[in-house]
Amino acid sequence: MSVAEPQGPQPRKLRIAIAILAVVLVVLLVVLLVGSCGSGDDAGPPPPAAAAKLVPANALVYVNVAIDGDREVTRRALTVAGKFPGYAAQRDAIVKRLTAPGAKGNVRTWAGNEAALALLPGDGSTAQSLVLVQVHDEDGAKRYVTGGRSAVGVSRYRGVPLYAAGSVVTAMVGDFVAVGQETAVRQALDLEAGQGASLAKSAQYRKAVKPLPADRVATGWATADGIRRILAPQGGLLGVAGTLLDRQGLEAAALALGPRDGGAKVVVHSLIDQKQAGTSATFVPTLQDRVPADAILSLGVRGLDTALGRLLGVAGAGADLGGLLQQAGKVLGTKSGAGLRAGLLGLLGKEAVVAITPSLPAPTLTLITKTQDEDATAKAMAGLRPAVAKALAQKDAAGRRTAATWVQKPLAGGTRAWVLPFAQGAELDYAIFDGLLVVSTKLVGLRAVQDQKGNVTETAAWKSVLGNLSKPVNSLVFLDFNQLLRLGEQTGLNDSRSYQKVRDDLRHIAAVGLTATSSAGESTAEINLQIP
Repeated sequence: MSVAEPQGPQPRKLRIAIAILAVVLVVLLVVLLVGSCGSGDDAGPPPPAAAAKLVPANALVYVNVAIDGDREVTRRALTVAGKFPGYAAQRDAIVKRLTAPGAKGNVRTWAGNEAALALLPGDGSTAQSLVLVQVHDEDGAKRYVTGGRSAVGVSRYRGVPLYAAGSVVTAMVGDFVAVGQETAVRQALDLEAGQGASLAKSAQYRKAVKPLPADRVATGWATADGIRRILAPQGGLLGVAGTLLDRQGLEAAALALGPRDGGAKVVVHSLIDQKQAGTSATFVPTLQDRVPADAILSLGVRGLDTALGRLLGVAGAGADLGGLLQQAGKVLGTKSGAGLRAGLLGLLGKEAVVAITPSLPAPTLTLITKTQDEDATAKAMAGLRPAVAKALAQKDAAGRRTAATWVQKPLAGGTRAWVLPFAQGAELDYAIFDGLLVVSTKLVGLRAVQDQKGNVTETAAWKSVLGNLSKPVNSLVFLDFNQLLRLGEQTGLNDSRSYQKVRDDLRHIAAVGLTATSSAGESTAEINLQIP
């Protein structure tokens, strides 16, 4: 049960949409692995947390699950998990994997109110694993641990028999069954005897977990080292979790999963080294009411410079258009970039929105931000046009570079849009109207913002995951996940075997909303999922 720490470069960042949902799916289908165990009463929050007392303080990754089926929050979470067609099979597969070789009986028959998994520093390029399952039926747990074998001749530590089961050992450690490498199990026995520092007593762990909502069914914890060495390089869903949690200046992160009306909620509380991460200013969202109602994604951030980076990042995850926009992005980071910062950023507001709307043959990417002075902004944008056109110049049949040419096209109300066609039907457009600077990859994107024929905040999907927002945030994300999956399937997602395995489950998630806030040395992201 050791976990390799893969070598080589970390995988590229995945699209935020797929990343968020993949992680949540893992939590729903894997973290709720036992389900309806235990014999607890109707106790409410907080969830049980005794397992952390048996986990060393230097744990890289730790996940604790409340598996008391009689607890109201757990019952609600199981109801949500039960909506996914693959839940039962995934749960049973995880329980089977927890069953050590030679063990007797089913974990679900003797488990108590919590189960936990810890990944601990190991030798060389491996991390040791330690599984802890609280005991409700002691006789059943002992049959599981011993596998029906006598303790005669079995190795012992602190007087406790350690039963070999393949590459791991099993043992009774206080009120828990422990399964893991022998070194890890011995550490748990040391902590049970009062020797050593436990994760439960770690000041960093307590600081990260304390703000998490009490009505949760699962608690996750990872140090920056654990995220970067263990999770992110793994690839697949573990890698997705790592890329989501990782950020500049990250020290550690704690995660909570719980049910909510109409779906589920994930809260991530991160501890940040501000000297490395810098400051992250907030804004009160106001521009989402200019995002078209059919938006697949709406991403609100502070400032045009941040929004441009996110826009290029989203485009870069796609096909040819991403590479072309990246070329324009290089221009904005060199000489003309200095001009952009000096001549344009000072004119624009503190909020920007990146939106993706459906269109053929590729979706439309649109950036919206406020301008304090339309005339001055128009002048600053005019200064950028030659450099951007040069950056997007294409080679002709003779290998000569031909610069693209900006043209004007009409919008409603006498507004004129500047359009830069280039390379196989791709284009870069912008217009200034209603106190806004709007940049898009298609003219239809500008028209949709100008027409205001309904906006995304009026949709049932938005209301279900974000509602009315009036408090300052650092970033704001909305995903119409049904549309996102359809788009992904049209662009080759169905060719992925990994996707095919979880496709039916992912289709049960309708929408996702994320808000992120930060304060001195800490940040909190709340992810709401609509699961009809």
